Amino acid sequence: MGWRLSAEAIQILDEYFGNGVSLSAVHIAYEFDVRDDVDRDAFVELLDRYTAQKYQRSTDETFRFQATHYSIDTKIRQLNGQRRPSKIVVKYHDKPGKLDGELEKPRIEIRLETPAGVKATGISRPIDLLDIKPDEIFWKSVIIRDYAERAIRATRRGTTPSPFINIDRRVRAVLRKTGRGCLLEYRRLYPRRFKKLRDRRDLLEIDSTLYYLKSRNRKSEGVLGV
Repeated sequence: MGWRLSAEAIQILDEYFGNGVSLSAVHIAYEFDVRDDVDRDAFVELLDRYTAQKYQRSTDETFRFQATHYSIDTKIRQLNGQRRPSKIVVKYHDKPGKLDGELEKPRIEIRLETPAGVKATGISRPIDLLDIKPDEIFWKSVIIRDYAERAIRATRRGTTPSPFINIDRRVRAVLRKTGRGCLLEYRRLYPRRFKKLRDRRDLLEIDSTLYYLKSRNRKSEGVLGV
């Protein structure tokens, strides 16, 4: 994950941060490096379909635009007379990485969209950005559960597996085609089953601290990242 501002710029902003001023929004982007032994398409599908915003309303609708997946459709909330969400989780994989310039970098953004949402995360002024714990913020905002495991186990019990058929991929493909390839949708359809799903934090590695990284896109400036 990385800041669009350098540490020095954040410190300067903090010096001029006085009474009556608040941070109205903060977007924290997590960029993921896919290991060589992991299929990239499978990893992208993991982020897109098996992660969801934590404590999200089951009545919320997600929104997709091209390769970008928004956890909450804010326009539908507005039409329903509901207040603006304080947090939105956004996932995409079709843009270059901000830290290393890698093409089509898998990314999850935690967008804190209101002053109250920013403060609830422990960020009261710009200097607090330098002390955040990336892993804590991520797991307070995102859940990851493999709802396809149940269907895969049932399929294996009820059929004689063929060495030419990958049951895991076949079941996941069927879930996608039937429109049930979204964790939020699964939670809405099967709330009891959803509660029994295992938390799969072991599938993602997120550092607990920030470090200073020289950006390939900037010759004399660095960015903070994990």
